[in-house]
Amino acid sequence: MWFELSPAPRPDDGDDRDAYRRRAANAAARLGLASRPSIDTLTQAWRRDDGCILVANGARRYLCLPDGADPEAADALARAADATARECDPPDIPAGLVWAHAFVPRGATISRTAFDEPDKDDDVRLDPPAGQWVVVNVRRMGWLESRRSKNWLGDEFNMTPDTSKLQKAGVGVCRVSVGDRDGGRAHRAAEMAANALDLGVTPGFASHTSRPAWGLVALMLPLVAAAFAGFMLLNWPAWVLPVPILGLIMAVARLALTPRDAAVWQRPRHWWGLTRYREAQSADLKTRNSGDDLEAFGPQRKRRVHAYAFQRSSLPVPPTALAALARPSASRLSQGAALTVRPVGLETADGPRLGRDADGRDVRLASNVLYGGVVLLGRPGGGKSNSMHGLERWASEHASNRDAMVVFESKGVSSIPVLKRLMPRLLVVDVADPSTPMIDLLGPGTPGERGERFASLMRAALGDEQVGPASRLMIRDAVALALTVMPEPRFRDRCRAAGLVAPDTWPQFARVVLAGDGVSAARALAHAAVLAAPGPDVQAMVERLHGAVNPKTGRPAVSDGELVKRLAAPMNKMDLLARCPGVFAPGRRTVGWRQVIAHGATLAVNLGGTVRAPHTTLGDDQRSLVGALLLRGLREQMESSCAGWYDAGRHMRVFVDEMTEVLSGGGNAEVFRWCRTQGRAFGVEMTCGTQFPENLDPSLFSLLMDFDTRCTFVMRSVASSTQAGQALGVDPSVVSSLGEHMLLVRTVDADWNTLPPMVVRTPWFDNGEPA
Repeated sequence: MWFELSPAPRPDDGDDRDAYRRRAANAAARLGLASRPSIDTLTQAWRRDDGCILVANGARRYLCLPDGADPEAADALARAADATARECDPPDIPAGLVWAHAFVPRGATISRTAFDEPDKDDDVRLDPPAGQWVVVNVRRMGWLESRRSKNWLGDEFNMTPDTSKLQKAGVGVCRVSVGDRDGGRAHRAAEMAANALDLGVTPGFASHTSRPAWGLVALMLPLVAAAFAGFMLLNWPAWVLPVPILGLIMAVARLALTPRDAAVWQRPRHWWGLTRYREAQSADLKTRNSGDDLEAFGPQRKRRVHAYAFQRSSLPVPPTALAALARPSASRLSQGAALTVRPVGLETADGPRLGRDADGRDVRLASNVLYGGVVLLGRPGGGKSNSMHGLERWASEHASNRDAMVVFESKGVSSIPVLKRLMPRLLVVDVADPSTPMIDLLGPGTPGERGERFASLMRAALGDEQVGPASRLMIRDAVALALTVMPEPRFRDRCRAAGLVAPDTWPQFARVVLAGDGVSAARALAHAAVLAAPGPDVQAMVERLHGAVNPKTGRPAVSDGELVKRLAAPMNKMDLLARCPGVFAPGRRTVGWRQVIAHGATLAVNLGGTVRAPHTTLGDDQRSLVGALLLRGLREQMESSCAGWYDAGRHMRVFVDEMTEVLSGGGNAEVFRWCRTQGRAFGVEMTCGTQFPENLDPSLFSLLMDFDTRCTFVMRSVASSTQAGQALGVDPSVVSSLGEHMLLVRTVDADWNTLPPMVVRTPWFDNGEPA
C-alpha cells in the first residue's frame, strides 16, 4: 500500500521533545520495529510484514507499507511527521537513473552525544531536488544484530550503552539509496541522506553505486573461469563444468528479470559473518572521566574492540530519525499541495461544505454535530464572512417549514444583498431603517409588565456591573412611565405648558425623565406626566424616580445634586437608545421573537449600514447595545418557545457574524454559554464569528473554543495567532502563515471523535458556489 504524506498543521506540543519521541515510538511500534517473531508467529519472519519504504522526491514524501502491515501505521508515522497520510498510486520513478547507496566505511566511530529533537518550523532532514529520488528501506533489527549492536556501542562509549538512542525500543535498520540522472550527484546525495539520520558516525558515510543482481553474476564468473581452467589444465572431470555454468545462466537470467526500480525494493542486508573487531586505539582506553583506563598500558589492556555491528550498507535508524525523514516541507510545496486530505471520519459527512482538500474533494461537517457549535475566526478581509454565508445558505436550503433561522449581520449593505441572492426566502430587519419592521424589545402586556421586561432584558444583556439592581428599577419605572403617559391625548399639551418639547419615542422620554437634559427638565416632564395621566400608579413611579415632595414646604425630598448621581447610570444606557431615532421611530411596525420562531422564518437582522440609501449607520456604542438587547431577547424566547425541539427533529439556527457587535458588556456571554451547554435540547445550533478574538473576555473565548467545530483564517498579529493556535491545538506559526482563502479547521466526526487539524481551501460561496 502506498501513501502520500502531506504537510499538516503542527500540534501545539510540536516543540515538546518528549511528546515528539512518544509519537515517533508509537509509529515505530505500528511498523513492527519494536517487536520480534515468537514461536507462534514465525511466519512473520518470511512474510516480511515489518518496516516500510520511505521515498522522497523534491518536497513530496511517499510511504509504502508491506502487505499485512498494521493499517494504522501510516497515520501514526504521519502524526509523528506533522503530516497526514492518504492512499495513492505508486510514485512514477523514471527509468535510466543512476542509483547509489550509503555505507559505513571501515574504522568509523560513533559519538554518544547525538540526539534527535523535533525540527523547528519548516526544517526538514531530506531536501532533494525535484528530479532526485531518495529511498529509505526500513526493516526490524535481527536478533543477532541486536546482540552485536549493544557490544559495539558499549565499546564505542566505554560504558553500558543504555543511554544511546540506538538502544531504545523501536530502532530499525535501513538502507539509504538515491537515484539521479548524474552518478556524481547520486553519490553525494546518498551520503547526505545517510548523514541526515544524525547517528553521530564520524568522520561520516561513503557511497557505492547500486547494481542490484550483479553480485551473483560477479560471484559466478570466477567460478566458471576456475572450472574451465581446472578442466583444461588440471584434467578435472567434465561434470565439474555444468554446475558453475548453470549458476551463471541463472544469475544472468535473474539480472535480466530485475525490475528497473529494484533499488527501491532492496531491503537492508544482514551480516551473517563472524563478529567484526578492530584494533583498539588510545581513545578506546579512556574512562568516562577522561582519564586512562587502569590497564591502558599494561599487558592486560584491550587490544581489540567490537567494530560496526551491521552489514556496512545497513544503517540503524531510531524512531525519531525515521519520523524526521518522513516530514514533508510545507514551504516548498505549492499552496494547493499544502492543503491536507479529508479525514476518513468525514468521508460520509452530510453537513455544510467547508472547502476542498488537497485532492480537490469536498470537505463537509457532519450535520449532527452542529448542535455542538461552530466558531469562525479571521482578520478583516480574510474570508470569514464568505464562509459564514456558505454555512447560512446550507442551513436555509436544509430548513423545513418547522425550523427557524436568525442571522445577526454586521456588514449591512455589503452583505444583505448577497444573502438575499443566496437565500430567496430571507426576510430582513434593517435595524437603522424605519421602513422595515423592527423586533419588539418590550413585548406584550401592560406598561408596567413591558417596563419590567425591558429592564430585565437590559440587565441580562449588559450584566450586573453595568446595570445594577437600583439601575434596573429606575429603567423599569422610566420606561413604564413613558408607555403609560405618552398615548394620553393631553400629554403633548401638558409638555407644551411646561415649556418642554414632547418626546417622540419612549427611549427619549426615559432619557429626559432620567435627567438626560438636566434635573429641571426631568422634574418638569415628570410633573407633566402626572397631570396628563393622574393616578396612583403614575404618582408612585415618579416618586420612585425623583423622590417624594415635602407636603409642608412643597420642595423635593431629594436634592438636585443627589438626584443626578442617582440617575446617572441608568440615564447613560437610555441615552444611547434615545440617540437611535430610526430604531424606535413612531409608527414603525414591530414583530416579536415569538412570531419569528412560530412561523419558521429565515430572518436577517442587519446591525450595519442600511441597505437603502443613504445607508444610515448607528454609532458603535448604539449598535452594540441594540445588538445585545436583540440577542438576549432571542435567547429568552428560544427557551420559552423551543422546548423539545431536538426530540422533535426541529432546528433553531442562530448565526452571529461579529460577536463584538452583540456583547456590549459581559451579560450576553451567558447566551453563548447557554447555547453550548443547554441549547441542544431546544434544537439550537449556534454559529458565530469574530475578527478580534483578543478583545473577547478570556472566559468567553475559552467557552467558544469548547465548541465542537473551530475554524480560523490567517491571523497575522502575534496575539491573535497565539490565541487561535492554542485553541485549535496547533503551532501559532501555522495560523499566521495560512495562505489566501485557506481555512484551518478542528472538528469532530459524526460519532463525536475529535479529528486532527486540517487545512482546506474555501470556495467562493458569495459567487454562488454550492454550499
